[in-house]
This record gives sequence, C-alpha cells and structure tokens, in this order.
Amino acid sequence: MLASRERPVRRAALCAAGCALACSGSPPTLPATGQILLYLDTDAPVVPADGHAPSLTEPLPLFDRARVDVLGADGGAACASCTLDVVVTADDFSAGKVSLGIATPQGASGYSARVRLYVDRFTPSGQDPNVDSTIDVTFPLPPVPASGALVVTAFLDTATAGQPQAGMVLAPGAPSPSQVGTWPAAARADCSAVPPPGMVCVPGGALWMGPPTDEVLDGTVSGWHRIAVLSPYFLDASEVTVAEARAGHIDPTQVASWDGRSTGASLLDWCTYVDAPGVRDDLPVNCVSPAGAQAFCRGAGGDLPTEAQLEYAMGGLQMQPYVWGDDPPACADAVWGRNGAGLTQETEPTTCFDPTASRPIDGPEPAGWAGRDRLVMPTGTILDLNGNLLEITRDAYEEQTGGCWSQPGPMQDPVCPTAPGRSLLAFRGGAWFDGQATLQAGSRGGNGPYDGDIYLGFRCARAAR
Repeated sequence: MLASRERPVRRAALCAAGCALACSGSPPTLPATGQILLYLDTDAPVVPADGHAPSLTEPLPLFDRARVDVLGADGGAACASCTLDVVVTADDFSAGKVSLGIATPQGASGYSARVRLYVDRFTPSGQDPNVDSTIDVTFPLPPVPASGALVVTAFLDTATAGQPQAGMVLAPGAPSPSQVGTWPAAARADCSAVPPPGMVCVPGGALWMGPPTDEVLDGTVSGWHRIAVLSPYFLDASEVTVAEARAGHIDPTQVASWDGRSTGASLLDWCTYVDAPGVRDDLPVNCVSPAGAQAFCRGAGGDLPTEAQLEYAMGGLQMQPYVWGDDPPACADAVWGRNGAGLTQETEPTTCFDPTASRPIDGPEPAGWAGRDRLVMPTGTILDLNGNLLEITRDAYEEQTGGCWSQPGPMQDPVCPTAPGRSLLAFRGGAWFDGQATLQAGSRGGNGPYDGDIYLGFRCARAAR
C-alpha cells in the first residue's frame, strides 16, 4: 500500500514576474486579467484519501503525488518558482479538485506545462521523480485569454508510465467525470476456475515491482521500479515437501539426499530429501536444482512461478515488504535467522537459532510453523512466502539494468527467458539462514540451473484462465 511521506504542500502562488501558478482550492495570487485553469486527470489507481488498504476486488493504488512545472520556450523553468508539487488522492480527482491556475505573459507563446504523476516513497527527498516510475507528459500551453479562464485538462495515461510524452494536446474543459482508477489493466481479475488440490487462487492485477521504498535490497538497483500487470494464477499453498517430491517422481539426479547425520558438519547433513517415507516427509524439500524443480512442476501440469508472481504474493498482494505488512519479523513470525550450528556456526544472523530444537540442525520447518508468514485468501492460505526456503522461479536471473527489466512501460506477465549471458535462474524470498531485510518481497538472487542448495526450495504455479 502506498503511503506519502510528509512534505510541505505549496498552496500559494508559485510564480513571480512573468507567470503565476496556484493550486485550486486556495486563494491564488493571480493577475486580474486572464488565466489558464488547468485540470489534471488520470485513469491510474491513486491512493484513497483515508489511505485504507484495498480489498482483493479493488485495484492497487499506483500513484500518490503530482508535480506541475511551467516551462519556457527554451524548455527550462519559466521562473524560479514555477513548480507545484502536491499530494493527490483518488477522492481529489473524483471531486475535480486537482487543478491549478496558470498566467503567462499576455501575447507570449512557447510556454508548456510538464505534468508528472509519481510515487512519493520511491523518491528520495529533494530529488526529482525517477522517470521509470512516473507518468510524465508535457503539454504546450495555449495563449492566455485577455480575461476570464480558459479551462483545459491534462490527461495522464497509465499505459505511458516510464515513457515520457511530449507535445500532447490538452483537452478542452474540465473532466466530467474523472477517469481515476479506470485503467483496465489494474483491475483485480479473479480466477475463472476452482484451484487444483493444494493450490490457491491469486487474483490478477497491477503492482509496482521493486522495493516498496527507495531502499536497495539484495539483487536490486537503486531507484528501479516497474509496473507489472499479472493475470490471475494458482499457486501452491506451501513449498513442495519431501513427500510430495517423492510422490511426484522428482528426478533423483537433480536432488541431493540427507546423509542421515544431523551434526551440520557437511552440506548433506542439511538436505531434507530421503527416498523412503519417514519423519522428514513434512519438511520442504531443498538441495534440489532449479532444473529439477522446473521439471517437477511441469510434470505436475504447471511451472515454476515467475519473479513477478512471487513478489506479488510475498508482498501480501499489497506491495508490502512482507506478506503481513511493514514491520520486520520476530522469530515466531517466520523461519529466519537460524545460523549457529555446524557449517553455519560462525555465520550471522543467529538471532533465531535454538540449540534446544527437536532437530539438532535448526533449519527449515514444516509448512505452517510460522505465525505470520501466510497469505489468507478466499480459496486457501499460502504459507511460508517470506521465510523457510528461498524459492526458485522460472525467470533467468538478470540484473535489473539488463534487457529483461530495463524496458520502459508496464510489463504484461513478465518473465525473463534464458539467453546467452543468463546462466542462472532467479530465486525470491528469504530462507531459514537469512536476516530480516533479505526476507522482503523485493529481495532476489540467482542460482546455477543444475546446482542445488541447502537454502533453496520451490513451489509450483499454474495459469488460472
């Protein structure tokens, strides 16, 4: 859920000698002669005035702030204070309150208005909005009338986010009604069928991929955010267990087995898989290669989830750091911070290591152990999204500055295909050995396609329509 940081809202006249600009709803200092009354409108979902978290039938709010710059004929600022930057809400747009008066010199031409809709918490204080996460449109301004107000509307199309537009035409008159929140791609789309056994319906919609603030997490690039539009999908309610892997005939050459010891002195001590039923059947399977995990999911009629699908679910379908919200986990909330035994004895963090645990190696837990690491949905509950094991995706791992993730504009069901130079498969989430920040939905990394890992597990996904 987007939330604006407090910043001064400039409501007085903002331009001196040469042009005047003021926000509607407060007494502007404008000349007695004519002016341009500029309304802003958009089809984007915008934060509601009360800031409530949207239901699963409401689009996720994608923007919360607007900025207008009056530019001169040279493309630079028309004056030192020709900028208005304000918090906006969906209620403001619906009520026709997002408007401002502009008065440029009589008879002058070549002025324009650069209008931006952006996300406050993606934008470090004192910096310009990042172009990749902004609707950025420049409109030539018509001549100011000799008297009265020339009413026009600047429309901000969500489909152009991350793709600055210039020379766009202002619409005559005020918006009636506002189109706020009508972008079709943002609508929450429910699954068209009943989930298969063991799976849960995740409704489609639009989200910002990337950390929910301007923070930099593992595998991310400063300032990187992109809109992803997801179709509804089914997701396994839990990470695939040892029993499920065995029953699904996982390729034994693609998974390493437990060696029967629990000292933690060797990597195989930490593997959970065994080829015969036993007490480990309820543990999530690890030490499986990404290729083996993908073959398992495809054999079951689905595939590995994409990075976008997991980030959406791991953020609680609300673009949160964790599935439960913004606050970091305590030890009972998720399975994390359990270094301290065997090979991990000298490794941090050990915050949640319990030397008295029933298993000498305090690693992953059966599904549902964690108190808050769960997403409750109408068709079931999805467990262990942020912790327990890292989860393999079907995306090739690529830096967010690479070709898969640097394309501008909203992405439809994005997935990064394998290609030369992309030798790793991406994983998401956190694991039993990780710290709090790594558990966040935006954290990511890569693993060799044929390399298993004691921290690495998976769940499967399927298209829902």
